[in-house]
Amino acid sequence: MKQRILTDSNLINEEELLTIIKELVSSKFSTTKAIFFRVNIATQLLFMYYLGLRPNSVRLIEIKRIDFKNRKLFIPRSNIKTRQDDTFIIPEKLYNFLIAYLRLRSKNIHRNSFLFPSPYTEQPLDRNTISSKIRKIMKRINLSQLSFIDKAGFNRMSKNLYSLRHSFATRVYEKTRDVRATAIMLGHTDIMMRQACRYIHISRTEDRLKITKAMYDSEIQVSQPDVESAEKQVSAFCNT
Repeated sequence: MKQRILTDSNLINEEELLTIIKELVSSKFSTTKAIFFRVNIATQLLFMYYLGLRPNSVRLIEIKRIDFKNRKLFIPRSNIKTRQDDTFIIPEKLYNFLIAYLRLRSKNIHRNSFLFPSPYTEQPLDRNTISSKIRKIMKRINLSQLSFIDKAGFNRMSKNLYSLRHSFATRVYEKTRDVRATAIMLGHTDIMMRQACRYIHISRTEDRLKITKAMYDSEIQVSQPDVESAEKQVSAFCNT
């Protein structure tokens, strides 16, 4: 099947991501569950942007899979499209927001092993719910336009949730100019490395650590999280 060629118009930069998040959490509904729902989705977007994870891999993350001491995220192969389990390094900026989110989460959801549960059930938020919400926001703020109509007659927009993964891949490649490094960060195995090329526009854990350091400079150094600052950021988003 012929693949669609992606361009810069299909990518989402950090400024655009923050615009999406601010629009997401600026809803007039301020119930506890509504706030949790919005911050839940916002945190998932950050995981996609900073780790390059697929939307479905993010929504299925379990809290027990997170090594908070070493800032590592373990994802079993059942949750990702590879033939092996994988470990991801969590950058400090994302880690701080994660801690703030967990404090909010603990006030609303109990006895749930998923990191991103629905406010109303013990199951992960539905992917279509997340995708639909973000698609409407991007359309409202004129961030995404109609790209093409597929064979089934559905409108395909220029930007969607997968744009965050494509953007991550592009940032890795621009930083390293190395297709193998990009494949490692995307979680591809060597035999799948060729597939990493379609994401680029222009010991695995140890390799990922080195590349993450290059991506985020000194941010990956293990330190005490700036939780207060992150909580203020979450609060500011919710009260916008």
